[in-house]
Amino acid sequence: PSAADILAAATGGGGAAEVPAKGKPSAADILAAATGGGGAAKPIPAAAKIVKTGASGAFGEVYDLLPVGAQTVVDSPSINLDSINDEQAEVLAAGFNKLLNLREMFQGNGFSTLVEEDAFAELVGDYPNGIVGVKKAWSPIQVRTANYYLLNRLLGNLLPENKQRNGPKQVLGYLSRGECLGEMGVVNNAPRTATCIAYDHAVQGTGIRAGRVELVRIESSAFLTVLKSSSELRSRADELVSERTAELEMDTQDFIASAWDTTPDFHDQGLAQGQNLLLIDLDACTRCGDCVQACIGSHDDGYSRLFLDGPRFDRFLVPSACRQCFNPSCMIGCPVGSIQRGKDGQIIIEDWCIGCALCERQCPYDSIQMHDVGWIMEQSVDWEYCVQSCASSNWQTGGKQGQWFKSISPFSWSIDFQQDLVAINPERWLHGDPEILEPVLFRSQFSVPLDEITNAEIGRLTIVCESLSPTVWLNGVQLELSQDARQAKRGVFEGMIDSKDLVSRKVNWIAVSVEIPEGVESRVISDGSMLMSLRLDPVQSAGVITSATTDGVVLPIVEVPTERAVVCDMCSDFHDNGPVCVSQCPHEAAMRVNASEFFARAFDN
Repeated sequence: PSAADILAAATGGGGAAEVPAKGKPSAADILAAATGGGGAAKPIPAAAKIVKTGASGAFGEVYDLLPVGAQTVVDSPSINLDSINDEQAEVLAAGFNKLLNLREMFQGNGFSTLVEEDAFAELVGDYPNGIVGVKKAWSPIQVRTANYYLLNRLLGNLLPENKQRNGPKQVLGYLSRGECLGEMGVVNNAPRTATCIAYDHAVQGTGIRAGRVELVRIESSAFLTVLKSSSELRSRADELVSERTAELEMDTQDFIASAWDTTPDFHDQGLAQGQNLLLIDLDACTRCGDCVQACIGSHDDGYSRLFLDGPRFDRFLVPSACRQCFNPSCMIGCPVGSIQRGKDGQIIIEDWCIGCALCERQCPYDSIQMHDVGWIMEQSVDWEYCVQSCASSNWQTGGKQGQWFKSISPFSWSIDFQQDLVAINPERWLHGDPEILEPVLFRSQFSVPLDEITNAEIGRLTIVCESLSPTVWLNGVQLELSQDARQAKRGVFEGMIDSKDLVSRKVNWIAVSVEIPEGVESRVISDGSMLMSLRLDPVQSAGVITSATTDGVVLPIVEVPTERAVVCDMCSDFHDNGPVCVSQCPHEAAMRVNASEFFARAFDN
């Protein structure tokens, strides 16, 4: 039967003799008529015909959601598959495209059965919000994908197939600040041919919350008005459209051969962000560690900004070092503005960093580390401990008498620690006895650079001793300690040190004795209790406000940074030679590259 015959049968008119009157034709009937028994259908007119003939259920819901112009074309008694004009086809195409973007469509009762299909769940389940949150959480692309599937099922798979290449999806480019998208559709008055996704840094498995991608949306009518009034803008828009059209017309095989940036690993590892990505060629690397030592030697603080662990991509290791991201999320939200871009794009953290660790948490690639900046750090080496009965009278300044065990602070009560005390004085201490029978002594040597002493007039001492009473000496001089009610609950004591009491560039001794407080009968201490944790931090003199505590000791009210963020600054002080981790590699295994350009060349070759 011809299209006219089907139309006549659907409208109750006289049809061809060989077609029995059987009520409204199905989608299959119309599709068969549209193809003439074989060949390609004219999908948009055929879809309109099906919507017109199916007046109830999902068909009726689709009709009701179509724009008025498309409804007018559908309602036209002259519409058929053979004589639709270009204007009608354009109106219908625009109507169905608008329909695909409406959340209301797949929420209709007429689609309830199709929504429950496994194929539908599998299709939309790949998106971040899965198959839940249809009213609010689904993104526009997820809505369009769902609507396309449902409408195509309703219309007997009549809609045009998505023009997707074989193999992985093609990444046309990454857009950032100052760039635009969607101008091709407006200038050419055509539907979109590419999918745009808000792409944040890779955050899978990091516990980092994905950031916002903010856009300014300009209505097409406003954009066209501006184009008409500005020949310069029109010329730039035409140029941009031509460039992107040329990119879209690339040969399919060339695309497949260079599809390196479409692999899941490339995206999951955030390599697209790397403008100055550090790579280690594992085929050339001998694991000598010269790159790490060079990094340590290039910084006055003696800390490495390079750690040879991280993800792998092909034969390359991507170490935990700053990759100079195109959009550095680490720079967002610093409360004091201490993290900035250098003149060559490198990330720089200024010395007024307050150690809040926000930048460290926001870097998805573990490229920022927090380093302790105390004169004496909470976890530090070169500590010794002994008991009072075996120590000399000058033990606070390095007296040799007695057996001193070396260890790393902080110190907690444990069976192992108690056995060390037994070994020091077996006559006084008994195996397994959980009592503190006499004062336990701790001491350590430290030095402070002259410039740090000059910049800080005082140092703040913080010591934690649970259920114990501490006494502290600096270079043999006992320090005054204090604590408020809140600190007392946590066993925290504080004291202040005049920086003049520190001997510049020479050894300083800090010594601590802990014992059961006076008046406490029980000498039993619980396993795991903190015996002694100590740190000494410089306090800048500028802006210090003093306040009298309850016992009359005046202490500064100041938030002392105990940590500061550090990041690879691309050895900006050695600009002519570049990063020393690269220049000092004896095997040319380390390199700094633009990730997109480098991997494009590597894979094409």
